[in-house]
Order: sequence, then C-alpha cells, then structure tokens
Amino acid sequence: MISDEFEQHYNARLAVPDHATWFDAWKTESAAARQALTSQLDITYDNEEKGSLDFFPAAQKAGARPGLIFIHGGYWKAMDKSDYSWIARPWVQQGAHVLVINYMLCPKATIGEIVKQVRRGYRWIVDHSTTLGLDPSRLTLVGHSAGAHLAAAILTDPQLPAPSGILGLSGIYDLTPLVQTSMNQDLKLDEPTARALSPLLSDRPKKSCRLHLYDGGLESLGFHNQTNRLAQAWDAEAYGQLAGLHHFSILDPLKDEKSMLFQCCKRLIENAA
Repeated sequence: MISDEFEQHYNARLAVPDHATWFDAWKTESAAARQALTSQLDITYDNEEKGSLDFFPAAQKAGARPGLIFIHGGYWKAMDKSDYSWIARPWVQQGAHVLVINYMLCPKATIGEIVKQVRRGYRWIVDHSTTLGLDPSRLTLVGHSAGAHLAAAILTDPQLPAPSGILGLSGIYDLTPLVQTSMNQDLKLDEPTARALSPLLSDRPKKSCRLHLYDGGLESLGFHNQTNRLAQAWDAEAYGQLAGLHHFSILDPLKDEKSMLFQCCKRLIENAA
C-alpha cells in the first residue's frame, strides 16, 4: 500500500516538476566534457551488466593523484554514468583523477545486487590504484541520491578499505519508508530486505573516514531526516541542508569554485582540515 506521506517525502521527481530539464542539461554538458577531456571510457570492472567505469585523469599527472569517485543517483532504477561526465571537468583541473562508476539498475537487478556490484567496482579501483596513478589513501566517494546510499554501503563492508572521505548528497540511508512508495514497483523491497540494505540501521562503521552529508534546503522533511539521522549516528564531520537547492540542483555547486560545497569537496580530496 502506498503511503501518501512517504510518497510526498521521497518522490524527488514529483517534487521538482521540471526535473527533465536537469537531466537534459547533464547529458549535454557530459557530451561536451567527453569531447574536451582526456578519458578512458567503459573500463570493465565486473562481468555483470553495466560493470564499467569512466576514467578522467588529472590535468596534473606528476606522482600518485587523489581520486574522486562519483556514484550517480536515479533511485537505483535510472540514469547512467554517461550522464555525469560533466562532474570530471572542474576536478581534473584541481589535480584529481575522476572515476564515474556504472551499475545495474532495478527492476532487472535488486538493490542488494547493485550494492554488491558497486562494492566490487570500488575494490577494483583500489586494486588498480597503482596502474591508474591513484593514491589509495586519498580516495573520496561522492554519491548523489541512490549513489549516496551506495557510497555508505561501501563504508559498511568490513572487507573493503575505507575511503578517506565521503560526500553524500541527498541520500536515502534508511530504505524502509520506500516500501510504501510508488518507486517500490521497480525496487521490489519488502520490510526485512529494506532494513538489511539500510546503512542507517547497520552498526556504525569502525573505520576512519571523513563524512560530509548534505541535502537541499528545498527538499522534503524526509530527505532532511535521512541526512541528519545518519550524520548523527555516524558522527559526521559536517552535515545539514543547503539553502535554495533541491534534489537535482544540489549537484550544481560542485562546478562552482566559490561555493561552500565545492570547497568542502576540495578539502576532502586534499585530505585537508
């Protein structure tokens, strides 16, 4: 049964009627970025469907570079890494190698399968850090929406080394409310599975990782609560709501050097205070 309350809180597209214009802009900017930047596209990290990533090397390549690993959103059921190549453009100029991970989508795959695949992608990056010219002690995960959940799921895996930092944007860390939303037609969650896949309901990771969590000030109380609850449970270094931003515009500051979010991400990548 669909809960009107949870639908209002978690249906991000419903809350932003012109969401399609954002998707179109990302596609256009991403096509331009792939034309302008040096890249290695569709590197296979996994034999399963969509088990690939795009690699954009830093403009300054001397020595092992820090890495920004971007995990896209789309409610685990939409979008593609090719929609987010634009993320690389400002950060390669900052001296970071940028990697954009792809993953399987619901309903063809379950969220549990997606979590396992993204963890394999992260493991592949760590294992190939020398070949890629990465400093494995300076890997920052940036996740948006479902991607923020997947970034948190990497940190909860005891078999994986912790990234140096995570920037989670508009994430959903407790999946149980989604069982009562229209999105669950594709996600196919039940209560026990949703609980098992919720980082917020798991034990706090014992690994050291700088955690910054934000959502937009124009988002719903549901997203505010998700951000604030995980931040408090996991003792985040910084968290809160960013004024004037909604679920999709929250990515825009990542290309504005003057924005607080850009500077926050820069400090995480540089592992600076």
